Amino acid sequence: MILKDLIAGAAVGAVPTACANAAMQVETDRATLEQYIATNPDIAIYGINTFPGHRDEERVPPEEAVRFQYYLIENHAIGDAPYYPTVAARCMTLAKLHQIAAGGSLVSGDLYRKLLGCAEDGAFAPQIPSGSSYSSGDVIPAAHWARDILAAIAVRDPAFELKPGEGMALINGSFVHTGLSAYTLSQLRTSWAMIVETLRMDAVLTGLSFRAEEERAGGDLAATLAYISRDTEPRAHDIQLPVSFRAIPEIAATLHHACASLAAETEAALSQPSGNPLMVNNFGAEAPVSQASFLAPMVTVATTAVVEALLFALWSVGSRTSYLLSGDLPGVARDGAVENDPLAFIQWPKYMQAILEDVRLRLSRLAFASGSATSYGTEDLWTFGTQNLERLLDCLPRIQHFLATGMALRAVLVAHSGATQSLLPQIRSALPSQNAKATLRANLEAMFESDPAIGVKSAFVV
Repeated sequence: MILKDLIAGAAVGAVPTACANAAMQVETDRATLEQYIATNPDIAIYGINTFPGHRDEERVPPEEAVRFQYYLIENHAIGDAPYYPTVAARCMTLAKLHQIAAGGSLVSGDLYRKLLGCAEDGAFAPQIPSGSSYSSGDVIPAAHWARDILAAIAVRDPAFELKPGEGMALINGSFVHTGLSAYTLSQLRTSWAMIVETLRMDAVLTGLSFRAEEERAGGDLAATLAYISRDTEPRAHDIQLPVSFRAIPEIAATLHHACASLAAETEAALSQPSGNPLMVNNFGAEAPVSQASFLAPMVTVATTAVVEALLFALWSVGSRTSYLLSGDLPGVARDGAVENDPLAFIQWPKYMQAILEDVRLRLSRLAFASGSATSYGTEDLWTFGTQNLERLLDCLPRIQHFLATGMALRAVLVAHSGATQSLLPQIRSALPSQNAKATLRANLEAMFESDPAIGVKSAFVV
C-alpha cells in the first residue's frame, strides 16, 4: 500500500497519511539525538560535527555548525540539466518523507513539518539532475533536491535555520533511487498493457487457449492469462507453433513476476530508515551510528530482472511477428498481403528488429555491479541503481513504439481474419482505411499512453 499511495500522491501533489502522521515520532527521535549530543559533547559524530566522506576525521567548529549545513548542500549540488520529470521528483520527495517517518533520522520535527508543507504544495517542483549519481548515497541529486526544499521553506519562514546534522540528513539516504524506482514502475504500466494486448491478439490469430495454465497460476497472473484467452476460438494445428507462441503463459508470468518483485523491493526500501548516520538502539541505548542504509541493492537487482523480462517479452513479440507474416499460418497471407496492398507489412518486421536491437544495446549494461569506488575507498560499493533506472526510462518510449508497431499490424491481421469483434473497442474504432497503417500505429501508441484503463493497464502491480 505504501508504494501505491506514493505513486498516487506524486501524481496529484498529495502526502500519504502515514507520512502526515509521523511528525511527533520524528520530533522524539531528534530529541533523543539532542540528548546524546549533550551527554557526549566531545565525541565525533559523523555528519553532525564532522566533514563528510573520507574527510570524516576533520571536525566542524561548533560556531560553524549551522552555516556548515548550508555549505554542505551547496558544495554537493554540482549536477546540471537534464532534470527528472516533475512527477519523478515528487516520488523522491515522498520517498524521503517515508524514510524519515520510518525512524532514526537526524531531522527535527520542525524541519519535517516544513518538508510536509512543501510536499503538499502542488506547485513545488524541485529540479533534480539525472545522470549525476552512482547510487552509493545519491548525494549529488539529493543536494539539488535539498537546496530547492530550503529555498521553498525560506519563502514560507525566512527565520528558519537547519540544526546540526540536518544538512547531512537531507542529502543522505536511498530516496532518490527508491523514488525513481516508484516512478519507473508507474511508467511501466503502459508497456505491460501493450505487451499483454499483443499476446492476446496472437492468441486470437492462432487459436491458442491457456485454460490449464490459468488454473495453475492463480491470483493476478491467472486473471491476466484469462484475459489473453478470453476471445480465442481454440483450434488444432497440424504442426507445432513456434515456441514464442506456446510460451505465452511463461512470457506473461516472467514479466509479471519481475515487475511484482521490483514493486515489493521498492516498498520494502520505502518502509525502512535510510541515511547515515541513523539513531540506532545499540547495546541498550540510542546512539547515532554510521551504516549503509543509503544503499538499495535489492531494488537494483530487481530492476535488472525487469529489464531481462522486458527484453525477453520484446524478443518474443518480434519472433511471433515474423511467423505471422511468413505465410505459414493458415488464413494469413505472406506479409499480410491483400489484393490492393500486395506488399503490406513487408518492411515492418525489419523496422521492429532495428528498434529492438537499439533497445538491447542501450540496456546491455544493466547488471548489479560494485566495480567502482570513490572517496579513496570510503565509498567502495556502488549499486548503479539510479543509472539503471534512468536507462530503462530512456528506453520506454522506444519500447512503446516497438509494441505499437506490432499491435497495429496484428489489429489489421485480426480484422482481415474476420475476428474484428475480439479487438478492444478503442482499437476497433482506430482501424484505418487501407494503406493508413502508420496512422493506426500512432493512434495506438497515443491511446495506450493516455488511457489509464485500457486493456490490463489498471491491473498492473502498482
